[in-house]
Amino acid sequence: MAGKAYTGIELGMHSIKLAVCDGARVSKVMVERVPDGLMSDGRPTSLDALADFIKRVVAANGGASKNGVLVLPRSLAVTRRLTFPMMTVDEVKLNLPYEFRDYISDGKERFVYDYAVLATRADLPEREEPSPEVPEGMPAGGSFGARAAAQADSASGFAPVKPVAAPQPASAAKSGARDADRPAGTLELLATAARKEVIEDYAECLRRAGMRLVSAMPCTAALQNLMFYRGVDARADETCCIVSFGFASTDLYFFNGGLFDVVRSIDLGGRDINLALGEDLDMDEHLADSAKADFPDRLAASRRVQEVCERIAVEIGRAINFYGFNNPNSQMAAVYYAGGESLTEPLMRAVEARLDMPLSNVVELYPDVEQASAGASVFAPAAVGATLLMD
Repeated sequence: MAGKAYTGIELGMHSIKLAVCDGARVSKVMVERVPDGLMSDGRPTSLDALADFIKRVVAANGGASKNGVLVLPRSLAVTRRLTFPMMTVDEVKLNLPYEFRDYISDGKERFVYDYAVLATRADLPEREEPSPEVPEGMPAGGSFGARAAAQADSASGFAPVKPVAAPQPASAAKSGARDADRPAGTLELLATAARKEVIEDYAECLRRAGMRLVSAMPCTAALQNLMFYRGVDARADETCCIVSFGFASTDLYFFNGGLFDVVRSIDLGGRDINLALGEDLDMDEHLADSAKADFPDRLAASRRVQEVCERIAVEIGRAINFYGFNNPNSQMAAVYYAGGESLTEPLMRAVEARLDMPLSNVVELYPDVEQASAGASVFAPAAVGATLLMD
C-alpha cells in the first residue's frame, strides 16, 4: 500500500544515488557521478558544494520528494548485531552506549545511539557475535539507522529497520521491574552509534539543497529493510548474500534466516579495473572509466582487466565458502548483485564462473519499479531500502 514518498540518498566516493519510493513503487532512481574533489575519506569537502550538487541533480531529473533519508557510509558508522535479554525500551537505550565502549574513545556523549528489533526469541541459541563494522578514521565509533530528529539541532534517535512492537513486556513495563518478573527470552537487535555532528551536518546540507533530513541509517540497515519488505525470512538454515560491486571495494552482506549476520569487504573494485584498463590503453583512470562503458570490446580484450576481475571473483568465492564453513548448518539460497560495477561484463562472468549458483539482480527485492528507472535501479539498493518501512 502506497504511503508518503521519501527520497533515499546514498553518497559514495564515485557517485550519488537517489531513489524516490512511497513504499509500494520506486518511481525514480537518479545516479550521477560525484565531481572530482567533492568527497574525501567518505566525507564531503564542502557542505555548500554538496548541497549545490544535490540541488542540481534533483533539478535535472525532477520528481524527488523533499523528505530525505540518508544512507550513512561505513566510513562514518559502526553497526553491531546484539543479543539482549528481554527488557524495556528504556533499559535498552540505557545499555546501548556501553555496548560501544570498546569502539568509542572520545566521549560517548558525542554520539547518538539507537537500535532496531530484528527478532524476539523465546529460546535463542548462543551465537558468536560478528566483528562490528568499525569505520577507518574514527576513534572507534560508528552508526546504523539514525533518525535525524524532526529538529535538526537535536540529532537524536534512529530510524527503525522493522516496524515491530517495541520490547515492552507486560511484566517488565517499568525499568525497575524485578529480574524474576521478566519473561524468558531474548531480543535480537541491530544497534548503531553515530556522531551527532555528522547528522547535524547532513541535515544542514539537505536543508540548503531544499530538502529535509527525516532520518539516516547505515547501509546494513537499509539492506535489511529490503529483506523485511520482501519477506525474505527464510528458514534459519538458509542464507542469502548481497554483493555490492562498488568503486573502491566489493562488499558482501550475509543474511541468515533473513536477518543480517555479517559483512565482508574486499579491497578491490571499479577503481582497480579502471587502473588496469588505463595501463593497457595508456590513459589515466578517468578516461579509462569512460572507455569502460563506451568501448566494451576493449574492456573484454584487456589482459590486466581480466586479472583484476579474476582476483575479485576468487575473493568473493573465498568469502562465501568461508561463511559456509563457519555456518555448517546453513545453506546459501541466493546471491544478489548490486552496484555500478555489476555492469562490467568480464567481472560478472568471472564471478559466475566461481559460484555454483546463478547471480540474481537485487531489484528482485524491491517494490515495483517504474520502467524508466529499471536500468539504474541495480545501482541503488541501499537508497531504495532506506525509504522502506518508514511510516
